Amino acid sequence: MNDQLQAQITTILAQIATSIGELKDYSVEQLPDIAQQYITYGIWINSIYLGISLVFSIICSILVYKAFRNLGKWGDEYVFPCAVFGCGVGIISMVIFFDKLHNLILVTTAPKVWFILELKNLIS
Repeated sequence: MNDQLQAQITTILAQIATSIGELKDYSVEQLPDIAQQYITYGIWINSIYLGISLVFSIICSILVYKAFRNLGKWGDEYVFPCAVFGCGVGIISMVIFFDKLHNLILVTTAPKVWFILELKNLIS
């Protein structure tokens, strides 16, 4: 019984090793396509985040402009909260905007460097 169990374990381990070898070969063949798709994904996702942060920055700029335009009117209790909210969200949006702009420039001008940095971030 023990010899049969060891034979089955050996067979199973051999099949696992064969499957891993085939998977490795498939992965190596598909690596350029996977890298290109991930670079395309990086361009699109950074563009979308860039656009969203730009829209929020414009909305917050308009909100702050309207709040400061009405600053001299007494009795308007919404001026200060609108200005603080607009400035806070606007600053956060601009930080995100410049971060995504940096990533978008990197992925479009040096896609291999961006891909290596993304792999480093995925591994660590």
